[in-house]
Amino acid sequence: MKTPLLRGALKFLVIMMCTGPFEAFHIPEPAWSADLMSYIKENYEHYRQVMIITCKDSGVPFENYWIRKILHTAMATFPTIRINVDFSSNINEEWSFHRTDATATLFIFVDDSDTWRHHQPKDVGKVVPQQIISIMKDLSLNKKIAKYLALFLSSEQTLNFDDLLRHAWEMQMIDLTIIEVIGCQSVKTTILNDCVDDSSLPVIHHFNPFLDSIIRKTYEPGMKLFPDIMKNMHGYPLKIGIRHHPPFSSVSWDNNSNYESMSGLDIQLIHTMAESMNFTLQILPQLMTFEEMQDNSSNGLFNFLRSDKIDIFASPHPHYTEDMEEHSFRSEAFIRDQLCAMVPLRKTVRILLPKTVTETLILTIGIVLIFWASIWLFRFSQSWSIFTIVRVLFGIPVFAHHARLKPAQRVIIQILMIISLLYSAKIYASLTNINIDVVGAVEIETLDDLDQSGLIPKIHPHLMDKTFGHVNKNDQTLMNLKRKTVSMRSMMKCLSEAEKFKNTTCLMTTVEGYWFIRSTYRHREPALKMTQACFWSDSYAFLFREGSPYRNKIDNTFRLLAEGGIPIIWARNDTSGNFEEQRKDNNVFHELQVPPPGVLRDQLTVVLLFGLTIAIITFIGELLWYHRIKRWKSV
Repeated sequence: MKTPLLRGALKFLVIMMCTGPFEAFHIPEPAWSADLMSYIKENYEHYRQVMIITCKDSGVPFENYWIRKILHTAMATFPTIRINVDFSSNINEEWSFHRTDATATLFIFVDDSDTWRHHQPKDVGKVVPQQIISIMKDLSLNKKIAKYLALFLSSEQTLNFDDLLRHAWEMQMIDLTIIEVIGCQSVKTTILNDCVDDSSLPVIHHFNPFLDSIIRKTYEPGMKLFPDIMKNMHGYPLKIGIRHHPPFSSVSWDNNSNYESMSGLDIQLIHTMAESMNFTLQILPQLMTFEEMQDNSSNGLFNFLRSDKIDIFASPHPHYTEDMEEHSFRSEAFIRDQLCAMVPLRKTVRILLPKTVTETLILTIGIVLIFWASIWLFRFSQSWSIFTIVRVLFGIPVFAHHARLKPAQRVIIQILMIISLLYSAKIYASLTNINIDVVGAVEIETLDDLDQSGLIPKIHPHLMDKTFGHVNKNDQTLMNLKRKTVSMRSMMKCLSEAEKFKNTTCLMTTVEGYWFIRSTYRHREPALKMTQACFWSDSYAFLFREGSPYRNKIDNTFRLLAEGGIPIIWARNDTSGNFEEQRKDNNVFHELQVPPPGVLRDQLTVVLLFGLTIAIITFIGELLWYHRIKRWKSV
């Protein structure tokens, strides 16, 4: 007979036997998996998509349950692209299509096969992961924000990722985190064989290239997956390219093409970046000494940026092409400008009559006519002609027989003399208030005016294709300008030729043009003029090595500086200096034939000649009038 105690024990045993297999499926979620899923969910503002890269067939699932759950979380949070790389084919159309995408992306590479790391020779075992790393870098070239997460599932801990991390740095990948997850062990639980989580924690692998150190840490809850390595570069040298590009930078070079001195907005900006990120400026020799820069087209510039010879080209550049790939070279824009025509001033004489001169002439003629009519009414002697009235009005002595004049006639003469006394000085001043402009500008306001001016346009070779590469054949004006335009690397030399020979126009940015005009003033007389004939407007930015890891950090600094208006303040202060003092060492600028300091003497000479001509004409006119009156009396 079963007692109540025995019946309870049997009941408990039956329940345990039934529920035991199901409880075996309930595996506690590991901390690393929970933290990684939280990172994906909480950073939806930083990324716009996730790219999952595998070497599996798209229909084959991952064996690890937590990897599947992580990927499902990513797909539920972001638009997700899964790329399955097939190394048996030379052309992977499936993943090469995504190269032009500029979306901020989190790359996740999952490798659940430890065969490459355990059972293959060392050189063979690292080939496939390195190829995957290269593919991820290739896919991220156009992306402003890209982070890389590599999950390696191993049956046992290997720590064999040093070569892979260094290879990633050779590919200019900085935000790469490798998580080595130790696979689970099979143990006997009740009547089923189930995979339970291993007690070994994952190992996080980073590489700090600025300290040349591999960082390995056993995972701890709350550990930062992507540490900010760029925050302190520990004096790491960056290869910086600079150029003489007033007003943005003023650079002088020695005989070996090494820089002697440098200043300007560009230099201040790159120094600010260096102080903020703690890197060292390794200034390159003059860029024209590099083989790639011998190519006058923009292709030479981009080939130079694709090499490992430069990290940052610290000089503002517009977009040279309309290709999406150019985006991978550019920083955040910090200035916007136009490409317009700078034309020479022509020395001409223009006499401008102000409004006061016209009013005074009308008033003088009115006074003369009124008094001439009064003299005619009161029957003055014939000697009182219009010329006599003008002479009295302007205070010029005349001979008059006052004894023969009647009282009314004397009153008229006295009134005329009083008017002369009060207003002659004012009338003289108004009549001589004539503006003499000895330097007149070539009036060019449109591209048609530029085409018809006969001037030869000159432009920097890198801007030739951008300006004239896509001209409509039906646009006759631009086609004519395209045929006449000559490429020239030195815009400063072009300005010298434009002022000296008067037959050249320099196509340059307005910032450069107006700075040059202000800097070459002598007695406030410019040598050239910036016109309104403009070709295009564009934003200007620094250039980086293709896929540079420094771009995102420097762009953030650019945005902070732009919000504070610091580049504008720097540019204003930098352009206030005197051009001749800054560039005394360059003979090109001594050739500038700016207007001589004797402009005032020339103006006074013109005024004297003008007054003398008027006096001679008046004298001849009075003689002719006198002889005519004399001949009329004799008749």
